[in-house]
Amino acid sequence: MADTAAKTTKLYVQDGQPSADPAVVPPNGLCQFINEDTKPYLIELWSSENTHHPAMCVILPKKGKITLYADPNDQTKTKVYYNLLQPGHKTTIKSGSHGIIVGSLASKKSEAA
Repeated sequence: MADTAAKTTKLYVQDGQPSADPAVVPPNGLCQFINEDTKPYLIELWSSENTHHPAMCVILPKKGKITLYADPNDQTKTKVYYNLLQPGHKTTIKSGSHGIIVGSLASKKSEAA
């Protein structure tokens, strides 16, 4: 379970685009997507190699939010790729076009900023 004191990185979605790309999340941190649009999106997560995605997506409701939890054991700089898609629209996208950097190196980068 995520610690309520965990650092939260907020990504605001406007016109189908995230406010930060890539976002930076330390291990045990939270990545919150906040949809400011009046239509929902699918968050399609991709592998760190950016070569494939699972057969399921996360729904980001219109004017809603969802929160992802970063692995507390990730001690490397892992990049998670994703797309923001409209539900019901077929796509030919072959990789994730946005990124979230997770890991201990990410937390040091954000502390230096």
